[in-house]
Amino acid sequence: MNSVTEQNSGPLSAGQIKKRAVGSFVSMLTREGIVGLITIGGGWLLALWLSPADFGTFAVIQFLGLLFAFFTEIGFGGMLVRKQTEPESGELATIFTLQMAAVLSFALLLFLSAAPLAQFFKMSETGTNLLHLVTLSLVFSSLGTVPGALLERNLEFNKLALMDVLEAATFYSVALISVGVFNLGGWSFGLALVLRSLVTGFGFYFLHPWRPRLGFQKAAALELARFGIPYQMSVVAAFSKDNSTTLLAGPLLGPAALGYLNFALSLSQIPARLGLLVGRIAFPAFSRLQDDKARLKIGVEQTLKFLLLTGGAVTLMMIATAPRLIQLIYTDKWSPAVVAFILFSINMLGSYVTTPLVPMLSALGYPGRSARIMLVWSAATWLIGLLLIPSLGLNSLAASICLTTSVATVWCIFEVQRLVKFDLWSAIRVPFFCLLPVTIGLLFSNLWVTQLWQLVLVLALGLVVHTALAFALDGRALLAEARSIIALRKER
Repeated sequence: MNSVTEQNSGPLSAGQIKKRAVGSFVSMLTREGIVGLITIGGGWLLALWLSPADFGTFAVIQFLGLLFAFFTEIGFGGMLVRKQTEPESGELATIFTLQMAAVLSFALLLFLSAAPLAQFFKMSETGTNLLHLVTLSLVFSSLGTVPGALLERNLEFNKLALMDVLEAATFYSVALISVGVFNLGGWSFGLALVLRSLVTGFGFYFLHPWRPRLGFQKAAALELARFGIPYQMSVVAAFSKDNSTTLLAGPLLGPAALGYLNFALSLSQIPARLGLLVGRIAFPAFSRLQDDKARLKIGVEQTLKFLLLTGGAVTLMMIATAPRLIQLIYTDKWSPAVVAFILFSINMLGSYVTTPLVPMLSALGYPGRSARIMLVWSAATWLIGLLLIPSLGLNSLAASICLTTSVATVWCIFEVQRLVKFDLWSAIRVPFFCLLPVTIGLLFSNLWVTQLWQLVLVLALGLVVHTALAFALDGRALLAEARSIIALRKER
């Protein structure tokens, strides 16, 4: 049996999994800080330099590229991450061969359909050429799937964090130079996507050396079909739900409205990036602990409490100060996006619960359940969005996502409770009593805040009060977990 992960071969113990998970989180948190600064700074400059219509064009280009990328993976990475035994070279060759066949097929389809897709989304002729660039980025980025999944499988998120920083730095530096120096407008996004895909496609091979090879094993292909297809269905459904604004607003409301919606969604996702980070680590960690229900119970409760105390706190503070936040930082040009931003942010509060729970269903061996949730969730979002467009217009899609997320959150809790009996109130009690008074206070601050320094002051005070309440209500548990994390870091 020839394993290709020599330096990380063999199963990990529960202690090793926690150590690597803690180390991975610290690495990814550092990465999140760097990538966050790059993203916020780059996005702020692009928002000032470009029009809402340009932002709408980019939303379409990015959506179509990611959609085709999701279809080409067919669960390859997810299967490698969850697999209990170490993958053999023949299995990896099979996965690489099947993926490249899928990538080339979908890339050709995207290239041939570029013109009608650009017309459908009401883009100019430039949109067709930008989609041709997306085709190239699709092929390049797919080359790094296998070594990237092997790094994730072994919880080597320090290396994955490095890749994320390089990708963000490449994208925004190219985009900003293209706009600020060469005044290329929408073309800047296409060039940035291609160069970022080159970093993605080839960078992983330096971090996890693996020689690509073609091959086919029937058993590996069947295992991929059993797990990978339903797993990827849930991923694609989640993606189509999250991007329903692009799919519906693009053809129905036009590029400018889509630009406002894309701005509101992107801004609401800034604090939610922490939830995505935790969800990304949770899937491989939960996969390795799938037979230890007691540890899974503790892991779920601690994960939910942490997400709500951190990302949930920032989201609520942004909701409470939304009108002043957008006006004072991004100028009045983006004021029409305030209501959509609030609705998207409420949706993000639900995502702090669903982000770790949906991957847990797949990690426990039930990808069909997570796929069913995501498919119904996506379909409901689309249907309600279409029904609300005549009455709510720009804000209809944000409202539909907000409504369906509340129902999906309850559904996710119910499904996971059937498998792991965790205490929901234990997870949300402290965040609830910390955030309620802070949110009320920030809502009243809108009556007198008129300058940026005042906004910064009230947000800083809100964070201080929130932190003080958290330690007053749950200080012992928080300090104990902090000491545990510090001890684990010293052992690494």
